[in-house]
Amino acid sequence: MAKRHRNEGLRKICCCPRTKWAACSHSWFVNYKPRNPERRNRETKDGGYRLSLDRVLHRHIDSKSEARREAERVKDLD
Repeated sequence: MAKRHRNEGLRKICCCPRTKWAACSHSWFVNYKPRNPERRNRETKDGGYRLSLDRVLHRHIDSKSEARREAERVKDLD
């Protein structure tokens, strides 16, 4: 059975290996599913979104810890 990674919805969409994501210069993304059923994405099966933190915040996020903080802020807007 494959190992499940606990990344709190954070990920990068690039060819870099997961172990190098902390140093990789690509954008951080957050997988997010709103609590409010009316705000869920109707185009996906589970109602979730994949948001680029760089696009949402209009600036580049370098570190995973900063990405984690900003992802929580984005999720709390719901």
